[in-house]
Amino acid sequence: MNDDIRITLIPSKTYLTLSFLVHVLTLFAIWQYIASPWLGILIALPVVVHWYQLNQKILLLKADCAKSIHISNGAITITQNDRQIKQYPQFYCAYQSQLLVIISAGKASFVIFKDAVNNQSLSSLNKLCN
Repeated sequence: MNDDIRITLIPSKTYLTLSFLVHVLTLFAIWQYIASPWLGILIALPVVVHWYQLNQKILLLKADCAKSIHISNGAITITQNDRQIKQYPQFYCAYQSQLLVIISAGKASFVIFKDAVNNQSLSSLNKLCN
């Protein structure tokens, strides 16, 4: 991997839509199959809290969210929302398809959707990973 690539990330509409649908279906299932309204509220509350916290990450609002990724000479550099820069000397593509790439570097994993890439297509990242 000797190529040089810089990717600026934006919030993914696909991931946001999928997250919304899964959480709404979960809430519907809770309200449909739980007989007691109070028990339904008690079980639905953690689902709503999880959805809120997940949306903070999807919309790239948390301080530890990646804003840009730079790959050069076999190393990956991640710039986070709080302007902290993390560099990993080794990384690998854990999964790749036409719509999604998952990069593992150290203990961290970075999910990149096709519509979250601002300045380049995902195909250039796929070519680099192959």
